[in-house]
Amino acid sequence: MEMNFRDMMQMTAFLLALGIIYNLLYNWDRKESAGLVMITGVVMVLTYLVYQVVALFRAIQTLMHF
Repeated sequence: MEMNFRDMMQMTAFLLALGIIYNLLYNWDRKESAGLVMITGVVMVLTYLVYQVVALFRAIQTLMHF
């Protein structure tokens, strides 16, 4: 099975969600939980932006063929 960028993005989001759930279940320190949620949000936004840039370059590459 070939993994494309979207599959990797979904797997990353799933693993980060598992990490948040584990942290909330076994560690009730609110500051650490808030930090983990913030880091997760930043990673997901950056991953989404990279995905959009890759999609943009693919579209430009497709237009160059015409």
